[in-house]
Amino acid sequence: MALGLLPPYRELWKRGGEVVGINFIFLGIDFMGAFFSLMALVAQNTFDALGGSLYIVCLALEIGIFASHWIFLFRTRGIRCRAIRDNEHAVGNGTSNTVQQGEVLTQSMVPDVESGTIGKHDEKCPDFALEKVNLAHEDSELD
Repeated sequence: MALGLLPPYRELWKRGGEVVGINFIFLGIDFMGAFFSLMALVAQNTFDALGGSLYIVCLALEIGIFASHWIFLFRTRGIRCRAIRDNEHAVGNGTSNTVQQGEVLTQSMVPDVESGTIGKHDEKCPDFALEKVNLAHEDSELD
């Protein structure tokens, strides 16, 4: 049962912690199922160690996926803030880069989240969100 949660960890490692393709509603329901099953084992007269350890491993792996998502959001807060600010600025000037129906999406229309560079200070972005963010695996890029 816990082996089914290992492939998402490979994807997390490849994407620098970004969680892609996981439905958090399902993951939350699965987490609650494992949690309440573990609590049912605790409430019994005898504790099934094999079942309990399986539920504990599933809980730990699911907590890891949730934590990776929140850490990724924290690490990219400045980039996301800058993207929102740039889009609001472009809309205000009438130069929005929003893709219209039938328009071809070009690379210049997509913010480079993995570059890790942050723009100038803005009132809408808190100071702590404007620091340089390192998302790439530097060791693998240097090789």
